[in-house]
Order: sequence, then structure tokens, then C-alpha cells
Amino acid sequence: FSPIVDGSQVIFHVGGHDDAYWRLLTWLWGRRGCLLIVEQDVVVGEGCLDVLEACEWPWCCVAVPRHNPPHELLTHSLGCVRFSAELIDAEPDAMEEAGRFMNGLPPGHWAHLDTAVYETLTRRGYVPHVHHDPVIHLPKPACG
Repeated sequence: FSPIVDGSQVIFHVGGHDDAYWRLLTWLWGRRGCLLIVEQDVVVGEGCLDVLEACEWPWCCVAVPRHNPPHELLTHSLGCVRFSAELIDAEPDAMEEAGRFMNGLPPGHWAHLDTAVYETLTRRGYVPHVHHDPVIHLPKPACG
């Protein structure tokens, strides 16, 4: 992975392969430490990341508006999520296991990675603490 460093942010490009996002998260998970993710189609409000960093729960996320139907919230997505160092240390193989999840798509596929991580961690006794800080879920780009 070739990171782009932009101030205090590190940006990774995961296009090209359907499992590239999972491979990146597995690599980051293996580096240990706190892992805070903001996906490319999520815009966080002021102070949102500070709230996640200060949260005492091992796994917390921000509820992200769905694309369809837009009035519903995603409460276990990877759109804006933080996993504590303690959780990662206690569950070092969790992301590897999540990559084996299959729900009609190949293992490690980006389109069900949020569900795979959710299923893996909840089976291990964790539940996400959901914050309701303002975020914007950018619309899907038009194809064609």
C-alpha cells in the first residue's frame, strides 16, 4: 500500500481489487494501536473525531445516513469508526476472521466488510457504541 500523507492524515488508495480494503485493514489491525477510519464518502463534522478518540468504549462508530433509504442510519458501518488499541490487542485475529466472511460475495470483498467486522466482533462479545455526531454520507457517483 502506498500511503499519501496529508498533514496528520494518512490516505490509502484501495481501488483495483475487491479485497484491497480488507487487506489494508488487516495490515493496519496487525500494526496494533488505535485504529480510526473515515471512509472516502463520509464527511465528518467539527469535533466528531475528538469524540471518537475520547470515547471509553473499545469499539465506537458514528451513525451514518444510508444512501437508500436516506432516512435510515447505518449503526455498524466502517464509514466513521474507531477500534481501541485494547480491543485490537485482545482480538489480534479479528480482521483476518472477518475476511473469511461470505454473504454471496467473495471473502474479503469491500461491499460486505462492515457486516463481516460487525458479525465477527459481536460473536466475540463486543457491541459498538454509536455516536450521533453530524456526518454527511456523500452520494454515490453516477456511472456511465
